[in-house]
Amino acid sequence: MTEKIINEPYVSPNWGDEPGWTPGKITSRIVDLFHRECDVRACHMLSFMWGTGNPALYSHKNLLDVTHERGGDLYGPTAPHYFRHVLKMVKAGRAVKFDPSNQAVAPLPNDYFERVASVHTPVLFMTGMQNHVFTNSNVVCFEEMEKMVPGRHELHQFDGYGHQDVFMGKNVHVDIFPRMVEFLRKHSVGSEIGKAA
Repeated sequence: MTEKIINEPYVSPNWGDEPGWTPGKITSRIVDLFHRECDVRACHMLSFMWGTGNPALYSHKNLLDVTHERGGDLYGPTAPHYFRHVLKMVKAGRAVKFDPSNQAVAPLPNDYFERVASVHTPVLFMTGMQNHVFTNSNVVCFEEMEKMVPGRHELHQFDGYGHQDVFMGKNVHVDIFPRMVEFLRKHSVGSEIGKAA
């Protein structure tokens, strides 16, 4: 859409701050019409870019004002190629390469799950229960990997959180990070973190 309709190679949360009436700024103003949950244009654009919901990326109550107001700087623009790749994976029902003929990614498997069993590093999949960005993708990914290598990975869903606020919410040091530290300690062998457990 952005390339053909408004002649832009990317979508930016900061379009609303552009000087004059650029195609990006007009797009931002149109998006504003559908987002009355706050007065931060970048927040509206981020919801438009990444998910569904008002807002999509996080719960406002979980963010400090300074974090919310700087959303456009914290996330930045995104090229439509990302969304094309996601669409291809959705249509395939698998985590596949966007372009298998691209020699730059030739060493990677055509289906990203092909080599799951050979990766021995455990992963803690984390998501908020109110996630509006690829709503249950972490859950589905965990479940698929659990079928392939049972017990290697873990999943934790945090109530009251969305997609990105699990990393940048004002209370993550209390609500989220202790779970991450617990996971790191559990899987640390001979490290200082493991010894401190």
